[in-house]
Amino acid sequence: MRSSAFHGPARADAARSNGKRSSLTDLPPDWRDAVQREARDSDRPAVAALALTGCRPTEVRGIRVRQDENSVTLTIRGAKVDRDRGIESRSIILDRADLDSSQAGRDLAAWLGNREQRTIAYPGSVEAFRERVSRAADRAGLEQVSSYTYRHAAARELKTAGASRVEIADRLGHRSERSQSVYG
Repeated sequence: MRSSAFHGPARADAARSNGKRSSLTDLPPDWRDAVQREARDSDRPAVAALALTGCRPTEVRGIRVRQDENSVTLTIRGAKVDRDRGIESRSIILDRADLDSSQAGRDLAAWLGNREQRTIAYPGSVEAFRERVSRAADRAGLEQVSSYTYRHAAARELKTAGASRVEIADRLGHRSERSQSVYG
């Protein structure tokens, strides 16, 4: 049975911080690189998208990746989109230095090769993909990492870097800036 990186109470006390946040500090700084190296070759672009964007696992399939000489743009179709929540599409632009600084970025660049554009796919269902991410994390010795750990870590890093609530909500694909408060 997998254990989660998140050790918060079943019902969080509104006066306390979210228990998911503190458990991220137990991860080594290179945890994303370690999981990326253990991912199946066919899953590496999808795992890289999780690592580089913090997108939901259900949003990975169908991400359009487009490159020019200076940057790579990942266009993500939103999930949980309705009148009150979620945005239909968002784009995240990464410069070449961002890509070169991580295993995920290097794997994504290698997958793109000289092509101007590609679309990320993975074999099987989203549940099967999430399980393969968990198995890659297990092989890396990080049993507490799941596909959603990437999302929480991305939010935390944005908060630590001083991003506004609106910027974090946009990056995570939330219509409301209140939604992002449960992450990170």
